[in-house]
Amino acid sequence: MGKDKSKYEIIDTEAKDVLSTAVSDVGYWQWWDEAEGDFMVEFGGVLLYDETKKGKQPRSSTIAISFWGNSFLVFLDNNEDSSDWIDYLHKDMIDPFTLDPDGFIFDDKEYALDIMMRFNKRHGPFSSKDEAKETIMNSKSILAATCGDYGFIIGGDVCKVYGASGDISEEDIKRLSKKWWDYWKDYYDKRDTEEAYEKDYACEVTIPVKN
Repeated sequence: MGKDKSKYEIIDTEAKDVLSTAVSDVGYWQWWDEAEGDFMVEFGGVLLYDETKKGKQPRSSTIAISFWGNSFLVFLDNNEDSSDWIDYLHKDMIDPFTLDPDGFIFDDKEYALDIMMRFNKRHGPFSSKDEAKETIMNSKSILAATCGDYGFIIGGDVCKVYGASGDISEEDIKRLSKKWWDYWKDYYDKRDTEEAYEKDYACEVTIPVKN
């Protein structure tokens, strides 16, 4: 059975802006994968409400962002020697990389080209920077992100998002973002009570401002 490349495709700019903030605010890049020539990057500590959790379980999400059709993934780093981190990240053999809050951006091709030039090393399918530039500029959808001395550029014809319960639509992104902030308030309201949630990393580092 072929992939349904239209269902839940993420194209709305507002939804992508909400998703960018939800992922990069306190999130981390924890995995990547490739299947049938298409690429996926996975993140934890995401400020989208996980509706599969129950009781006192933390509600912050783990999500994956996948690109289908003419897909590519370029890894960037400032390491002087080894590129083993790429394989280690895929095999869950390395700690996740904390995302730079202002460095996680959809569909800004100039930004993607800029960070590609800023990093010392590039690992990916391209034989030259000119080939990489041409592919990035011609892609229908891209995501570029930095994590200190590491980063990536991923792109393709179709962008989709997955959570614990399956595909996440554009409407879901906006709804689950609002629902997470309601949960965040409830998390602090119930803290140090018998109804307290289990410790949630994303809530703990997103501290309320006290008057």
